Amino acid sequence: MSAKSALMLTALALLACVAAAIDVTLVTPSSPWIAGQINTFVWSYNGDVTNTQVPIGATAALVLLKANGNPNNATPVLTLASNLNPTIESVNAMLPIILENGSDYSLQWQWTGLPQSTWRYSGTVTVQGGRAPSSTAAISSNTSKITAATSTSSTAAGTVAAMSTGAAKNGAVALGSNAVGLGVAAAAALAFI
Repeated sequence: MSAKSALMLTALALLACVAAAIDVTLVTPSSPWIAGQINTFVWSYNGDVTNTQVPIGATAALVLLKANGNPNNATPVLTLASNLNPTIESVNAMLPIILENGSDYSLQWQWTGLPQSTWRYSGTVTVQGGRAPSSTAAISSNTSKITAATSTSSTAAGTVAAMSTGAAKNGAVALGSNAVGLGVAAAAALAFI
């Protein structure tokens, strides 16, 4: 093989490596997601595209965001799934019953280990079946926690009410000053009692 042929084959191989990239498009549903139930989150897989930095074989996390009235101020609420293979094009996940009802939720597709410029977003979606919006609720963009002013009762019903409007951070719920931590799934299950 001549040096010119070897150089040409090398160039073609490099070009093939550059062209071997993937991307996804998040699907924005027309019907609301329901808190306290398993919901299906869908995306379309776009294989072999040339305009992304995402290599074939990359995985991702799917994160629920709340826009808080301004899409540019969206804050992460919880990670719905991680280590996702983009070719499966959907995942089922339960939204916790403690989510505040609202029409400003969206999804964020975070490629694992890749820059934020590669992440993808859905349009806004309504969440129903959760807790009523509270005028004292605030979402802090730097801690990703949901807080609400509530009082805690020593009765079982009071504990559940406090839990469903309590403080959540990184998937945990704190009840009043007792700071009892429960996973979101456990909190959602207890809210049905």
